[in-house]
Amino acid sequence: MFDKIKGTNFLAVLGASGNGKSSVVRAGLLYQLRQTERWHILPVITPTSQPLTALATAIGMPAGQLTDFIEREPTERLVLVIDQFEEVFTLCKNDAEREQFFAMLLAAVARADHKFCLVVVMRADFLDKCSQHVALAKKIQEHQIIVTLMTPEELKEAIKAPTRQVGLKIQDTLVSEMLVDVKGALGHLPLLQYTLTELWKTCAAQRLLTFSAYQALGKIAGTLEKGANGVYQDLSPAAQKTAQRIFIELTQLGEGSPDTRRQLSQPDLVTALLFEPALVNQVLQKLVSANLVVTDKPKDEPAPVVNIAHDALTQHWGQLRGWLDGNRDAIKNQRDIEADAKRWQEKMSKKALLQGLYLNIAKDYAKTHT
Repeated sequence: MFDKIKGTNFLAVLGASGNGKSSVVRAGLLYQLRQTERWHILPVITPTSQPLTALATAIGMPAGQLTDFIEREPTERLVLVIDQFEEVFTLCKNDAEREQFFAMLLAAVARADHKFCLVVVMRADFLDKCSQHVALAKKIQEHQIIVTLMTPEELKEAIKAPTRQVGLKIQDTLVSEMLVDVKGALGHLPLLQYTLTELWKTCAAQRLLTFSAYQALGKIAGTLEKGANGVYQDLSPAAQKTAQRIFIELTQLGEGSPDTRRQLSQPDLVTALLFEPALVNQVLQKLVSANLVVTDKPKDEPAPVVNIAHDALTQHWGQLRGWLDGNRDAIKNQRDIEADAKRWQEKMSKKALLQGLYLNIAKDYAKTHT
């Protein structure tokens, strides 16, 4: 990957959900780039629902000035990594903004020659979405690298190396069993990471990760389920309702693709839930402490952002799957109404008001969910 970007100004890193794409780029490629003074690395961004705002945050000026920013930077080479690039399709509902985002990025790639390199990290199942944007699709087709599943030997090292670094021992039978259990599991790396973290919590005192502890946790398939259920069941009834709404709000419904995480600012999340803010923040802290939810405070952003810890939760936690599948139509209607309301607020025009069928859907939703 490092050799590839030496001779190009665009690279698409593709792969299945949970197979380590982001880790390869962040811990591999960017680490290598930092070893040389030739490269200046911009903050890694994700598109979010407002990709132009995310881009502006990375460069510290309006997104439309990206090319000017690149030309002014006193560096030989400049790299921008956009992780979870699929968010531009799953979270951004403004077609015009999406097109403008693509146009600005591709214009910068074309005009800045080899001074600027754009790296996009995306789930491979969103390639068909990109095919609808000819210039972007052509770039991806010509400059891509596929992150494949790790081999058994690589997985074995991924399990054992961290334990060596912190002075822990791990039973050989445990390693062998974990390799069998992760084989063929969708999004297996996040599941493996979560399981190893829980094992460490259980076994740290004895400095040995054991097969018996692994069995007690529920193995790869059950550790996440058992852990998430345990956290949820320990909450009060009011906090459980709040947690349910938090997870639903932080999930983006897939359209012909798996459900994914949905990042929101913490104030927006609190407002959307219509619960007592103190209760929402209290529940959030418990979910963060349990590694089910993560928060971050991006540079130059006015408020923290909140996200589900990893897509494995949206795909493997039965409780969340039940909430989503049982309320899928209502969630979709709610999101559509929110998007319509936002458009009206932006335009303040009668033409932006709901009419006909869409108005009736909104009225029906209000009757049954408020």
